[in-house]
Amino acid sequence: MRMTAAANGALRILTACGVRRTMTMSEMADSLGLAEPLVVKVCHKLALGGYLVGQRGRNGGYRLAIPAQHVSAMEVIELFEGRSSLFPCRQHDDGACRIADLCQLRMACERAYAAFRAELVSLTIAELAPDDLPG
Repeated sequence: MRMTAAANGALRILTACGVRRTMTMSEMADSLGLAEPLVVKVCHKLALGGYLVGQRGRNGGYRLAIPAQHVSAMEVIELFEGRSSLFPCRQHDDGACRIADLCQLRMACERAYAAFRAELVSLTIAELAPDDLPG
């Protein structure tokens, strides 16, 4: 699996806001090494999703809308990538597969995906946050 730049950036932005409390988009881009257009796009989607709150004016910026310990890594990834299996079955156009119940590859992939999801559901933004950020 390969995480999109937006999902990766979202996790990094949320962990940074967990450490710094309030950050401007420029501060996020500089300290996290992200392109500003990506930061703009990700912050907008995180705000619409209820994860960030923006404040305008002096001392403005973005901050977490909910405590970092209440946000799982998986829910953030799914916000950007959707919720679908990493291993879609190559079934016929009509959806019928004659060996679906016997397919060992499909069953192994479903177990792997369940383990992957479980690990990221239990991992919170608070656990991902470093002690401090450079910059």
